Amino acid sequence: MPNRRYGAPGRLAGILVACLLVAGAGCKDTTRPGPTRLPRAFFVPTDISLEQAPDSVIAGDTLWVTQSPFLPLGRTLEFRSDQTPLLIRGTKSYPGIAVLPDSMPVFKFASPRAGTRVEHLLLAGGTNSLEVSGQGTLVVDDCLFRNGSIQVQGTGFGKGLRVEISGCLMTDAGRYAVNLTGKATLASTQNTMVGAGDCGVLLENGARGDIRRTLVYGSVNYGLACESGGALADSSGCNDVYQSGTASYLNCTAPESDSSRDPQFCNGAGGDYSLFDTSPCAAANSGSCGRIGARDPGCSQ
Repeated sequence: MPNRRYGAPGRLAGILVACLLVAGAGCKDTTRPGPTRLPRAFFVPTDISLEQAPDSVIAGDTLWVTQSPFLPLGRTLEFRSDQTPLLIRGTKSYPGIAVLPDSMPVFKFASPRAGTRVEHLLLAGGTNSLEVSGQGTLVVDDCLFRNGSIQVQGTGFGKGLRVEISGCLMTDAGRYAVNLTGKATLASTQNTMVGAGDCGVLLENGARGDIRRTLVYGSVNYGLACESGGALADSSGCNDVYQSGTASYLNCTAPESDSSRDPQFCNGAGGDYSLFDTSPCAAANSGSCGRIGARDPGCSQ
């Protein structure tokens, strides 16, 4: 008969082999460990740098950006779905974030969960200043966007993506202030989009836009454009689309309550996009629409 020995080393080896066969990589898969702490607030740059944030945050965290002027980034801040909901916020002084080189997005979200927000920040440059894909919901409130090829890029699929933008001033986009494609919905309320290099908003490949009380000024080609099945929702309206280089609309059905009137910026050439008190976009002069655009009157004739 064969000589069989079942000493302690043999039993240990058998247990390890069994674990590997059952679990694949090991007895416990540690490739994506769950959070080991409660959500907290990080102050940037006091607690962590912005570049450390994607490796540090968990769902429910808040990133308070307090440093101004610009914080230059060497890489995109990319957040996974399981790291959301996440609140990234600055202050009313709009701390600035820019990427170097500017061929990268600034923020990138994959399928953000409800409650994910970006607010009170200045985002500058980037191929896409803010990029979101997949499904879920992202809210962008009271932000400033300067330059950047596409300032908000959304690509939806699966159950769909909803991007809500309100109270934002978006200037000098290389191509589009907002571009949504695929199974995605844009809810734009009281934003001001100035000087887009192509279109203020482009909805394509079935994307829908609920665009209300938004001011689109000085787009090189079209103010609002719909391509390849993109369309405005019936609830859209009370927008002012003015001085587009080619036409106010491309393949979008213009809402009856939209207008094309000079918004009367206080000093657009100097970057002041608040309104004269006589502006047709001021709440006092717009009928039932209320204020159109991101800024209240700030000067008088």
